[in-house]
Amino acid sequence: MRKMLKIMAVLCILLSAFFMYSKVARGRRDSAYREKMAPFRRDLHAGTARLEVERYFHQHDLIYNAIDEGKTYLIQIAEEPSWEPWCEPWDVNVAFEFDSSDRLTEIHIRKFGTCL
Repeated sequence: MRKMLKIMAVLCILLSAFFMYSKVARGRRDSAYREKMAPFRRDLHAGTARLEVERYFHQHDLIYNAIDEGKTYLIQIAEEPSWEPWCEPWDVNVAFEFDSSDRLTEIHIRKFGTCL
């Protein structure tokens, strides 16, 4: 009985340590993502024309992909590990959202991943 309690206690400690580590690691990654997004938010404001955004990307040699029928541009900034064995790593992108009049409306972080 005591041996079983010791094993359970050790498992609880290990599980708690893993969750604490995961939370700290996620906080560090999120902070790094915000740092990478900061120059875009500083230089490109809501209402900026799509052509100006594209010019900015070209001036800074940034590779971007258009998705959602061109309403969103993505710049990949990281790859986030997946803790689930059935999921691939997640692509972390800065997303630039445009309205129907081709004006920038929002800049935010967007993650994509594939799970079985």
